[in-house]
Amino acid sequence: MEVQNKILGPWLVFQHGKHERSQTFFHMATGSYHVRSIRQMRKKDVWLSSHGWLLLRDLSGRLCLFNPISLIEFEVPQLTKKHYDWICFLSAPPTYPNCHLILIPIKASICYSCKINEETKFSEVKFNCFDENDYFSDVICCKGRTYFLSHQGRFGEINVGDDNYFPTPRLLDVETPRAAGWKRTTYFLVESCGEVFLVYQTFEVTTNWILSFTVFKMDFSQMRWVHVKSIGDRLFFLSESCSQSCSALKAGLGGDQIFFFLPNDISLYSFHMKEGSISVYLTCPNLQPPWKTPFWVMETSNEGNVDVKWMRQSNVKINKVDRKRMQLITINEKVAKLKAAKETAIMKIAVDERPWSDLPIEIAMSIVRRLTPVAYARMRSICTSWRSITLPTWLPLTPCLIFHEETDGFFKFFDPLSKRVFAANIPELHGATFHFSKGGWLLVSFEDGSILFFNPFTKERINLPDLDYPFSSISFSSMPTSLDCIVFAIFNGGFFDDIWICTCSPGAQSWATYLRGEGVYPLFRVEATNPVFRNGVFYCLGQQGNRGVYNVIEDTWNVLKNPMPLQLPIGLCFLIESEGQLLFVYNRRTQIHVFTLDESKMVWVEVEVLEDSTLFLSRSTSLAMTVHKEATTGSIRDMKNKIYFSRFRRDSNDALFYHMESKSHHLDFYESKEFIKCTWIDTTGFEFGLDSRGNILTVASRLR
Repeated sequence: MEVQNKILGPWLVFQHGKHERSQTFFHMATGSYHVRSIRQMRKKDVWLSSHGWLLLRDLSGRLCLFNPISLIEFEVPQLTKKHYDWICFLSAPPTYPNCHLILIPIKASICYSCKINEETKFSEVKFNCFDENDYFSDVICCKGRTYFLSHQGRFGEINVGDDNYFPTPRLLDVETPRAAGWKRTTYFLVESCGEVFLVYQTFEVTTNWILSFTVFKMDFSQMRWVHVKSIGDRLFFLSESCSQSCSALKAGLGGDQIFFFLPNDISLYSFHMKEGSISVYLTCPNLQPPWKTPFWVMETSNEGNVDVKWMRQSNVKINKVDRKRMQLITINEKVAKLKAAKETAIMKIAVDERPWSDLPIEIAMSIVRRLTPVAYARMRSICTSWRSITLPTWLPLTPCLIFHEETDGFFKFFDPLSKRVFAANIPELHGATFHFSKGGWLLVSFEDGSILFFNPFTKERINLPDLDYPFSSISFSSMPTSLDCIVFAIFNGGFFDDIWICTCSPGAQSWATYLRGEGVYPLFRVEATNPVFRNGVFYCLGQQGNRGVYNVIEDTWNVLKNPMPLQLPIGLCFLIESEGQLLFVYNRRTQIHVFTLDESKMVWVEVEVLEDSTLFLSRSTSLAMTVHKEATTGSIRDMKNKIYFSRFRRDSNDALFYHMESKSHHLDFYESKEFIKCTWIDTTGFEFGLDSRGNILTVASRLR
């Protein structure tokens, strides 16, 4: 099969090698990458990528606009002022008339502007529209107008029209959407199909763990940001140099996705808005360091196609994908959505009388559990809806992963033993973020700042006082129905030698907050994994594997000198209790290392096997299960010596796990996805009434 002459954008571009000698162009739709060495890009930094053009700066400070597709170069007036960081903006392709290039130094009340092909030097413009601690953060162009976002989230416009020789910024009367003040948030402006969007990307305070994406659209008729749950056929490509957008159908990709990358990481990530999941892709497996942070190149031709004859066939590796098939899938998805909407409209038709088939399923299941087999068969014959009612089915006594799919609004329970996913309608958890679970209880928070316990099996709820602190790690000691339950949260303050501890008990009116360890060494940087409660003490994991302990009774905090921190690259760390022992699991992409604490020598010792144990890891809750030797079910015996993650294959519910004996993953990490709102939960002691499609209709205690 020959390589097509026309391939749709966008491209993700890496500069790598000595003096940025090589460039690798990764094509999104086909999964192919092309390695080139473009002379005009050597020894140059990329300041901006916009309209398919790059703003390049060489070592001497010379600027130019360059098109990496056509290899056309435009001269740009040289900038004599020196600043470290810049916000750069190109109003249109340089081949268009009235194209402005604007350069804005970070944290400076000044900007430099020039009209490409008409002016020979930059004009310096001073302005005073910001407060002392505010400055430009992002700039975009939409329908010929230029908009900006400030560091404090304020929205404004820069007039760069023909009537204004100098660009003039002004703030608009628009209320800034509320962001989670206790989390680290990055803001992006995106222009898409003539509309302006604002994207909030929220992280854990001390890590690159993504907590959420929130998207707003500017309603210019009312001058306000409107929260949107879907971007439809659009694709967003986030970047600090210039975020971009295109049609998913034209790009040959599934829509409603936000693509992004992280610092010092060659992986590409996408957030699927309706699923609420993050997928990871390995773009260029043979990329050799050193390499720089990648950037997007978006083709701007009318057809959205790119002539790739300029791509030489040498040093090219192509993973061939049938683009027409991918477009057909997208079309089929739209047809399915229309069909589902029609069915929903039909279901909404009101009736004057409610038949027996409308009997609430919880009541119907309660009746079924008390019937003899003959009576049960007669009940199922009464109507079609009752025919789907099945007798309660026992779920295996293994932890389940609970996650939320925005596509259908249901919460899902994945059981790794049966490899099945069970759906449940739990409206009380809509909008919730999972923080920790124990004994079937979830600790969750909501966007309004409320935090509470909720049991998805019994529907019990226990409120806690609002916690307005940026906790990195949180857990609780025992069931929230017990008198000795303590909720424990911990985080680093403004300086990493500050340790803040918050404690609370169910029924309390407020949190007790303490500042501990101020200026005290050794330093302790809190790892974003749940603390483990054991023998009256909360054990906290620090980055690199050191431990901090909080004694509940003595109300004391100490950073233990031993075990010494492990010298490991930055990765994901998990602390787990298994059979009375503390385990530390380190995960960096495909690397897995498990350590156990030798308390006699107070050192971390790496283990090669887990024997009869199984581990379940997630960002909020990590659990351990022991597979007893007398277990009779072969599936349960097969689970031992494995580590299950909160990740699935992108196109199915097949779970990702790591086998300690073979030192290998069951699935390719770079073909997986993870739901943002998920956690492992213990289902021991409950039975589930399921319909024929695997939906959870009712839950009952096993000890009934």
